[in-house]
Amino acid sequence: MKISVKKGPFVKSSNSKQKIEITLLTSLIIMNLYKIIVDGVLPIFYLVSVFVPLFISSIIYDLLSKKEIKFLNYTNEIISSLIMTLLIPINANYITVLVLSFITGIVGKFFKLNEISLNLALILFLTKPSFTNYNIYIFSFILVLSMIFLILNRAIKFRITLSYILILFLSFILKPIDINALFMLLLTGVYVIPQFKSSPNTLKVQYIYGLLLGIIGVIGNYNILLISITILSIVFVYIDMINSYKLSK
Repeated sequence: MKISVKKGPFVKSSNSKQKIEITLLTSLIIMNLYKIIVDGVLPIFYLVSVFVPLFISSIIYDLLSKKEIKFLNYTNEIISSLIMTLLIPINANYITVLVLSFITGIVGKFFKLNEISLNLALILFLTKPSFTNYNIYIFSFILVLSMIFLILNRAIKFRITLSYILILFLSFILKPIDINALFMLLLTGVYVIPQFKSSPNTLKVQYIYGLLLGIIGVIGNYNILLISITILSIVFVYIDMINSYKLSK
C-alpha cells in the first residue's frame, strides 16, 4: 500500500514557542534597560528577587509532577521576571517581593493562574506604591515600537491588547489622564493581560476578555484590575472551552 502526501491549502506557520520567547525577551530587555536608565540599579535587584523564587518554585513543581528537569525549559520564568520588574513599585521591599514570588509561583503552577497579576496584586496590597516617573515621550515611543514588534512577530494575542487599549483611550477622551496610571495600564495591557498560557484562544472570546478588562481598568483602581486578571484568567478558560466546543460543532 502506497501512502501519498498531497499538497493542499494547509495552514503553515514559521512561528514556534522558541521564536515567541526570543521576541518577548528582546522586547522586555529593551523596556527594562529603559527602566534601569530611569531608576538606576533598583530594577536589577527586583529582577533577581523575582526570578530566583520563580525558578525554584518551577523546579519544585516539576519534581513533584515527575517532569524532566531541563534548564532550557525555564525561559518563561525569565520572561515573567522581566515583566514583573517593569511593574513592581520602586519602593517595594525586596524580601516581600522574594517571598510573594515564591508563593505565587507555586500557586500559579498548581492552579494554572496568571502568576504575574497575582504576584503584583499581592505586592501592591502590602506596599503603598510609588511608581517610576517615565518620560512620557520616550516611554510611549519604546512601548509602541515594542507592541508593533510583538504583533508582527505574533508573540502577543493582539486582539486582547488592542481591545483593552481601545477602551482605555476612549475613556481618557472623557476624563483627565493620570500619566502614572496610564503607564501602568498600558504595560499591563501589552505584557500581562494577553499572557499566552492564561488568556483565551478563540477570537470572539479574546475580544470580550480584552474589552471587559479595559472597562475594569477604567472604572476600578490598578490593584482591582490585577485581581480581576487573576480571577478572569480562570473563568475565561472555561468560557473559551465552551466556545471552542460550539465552534467544533
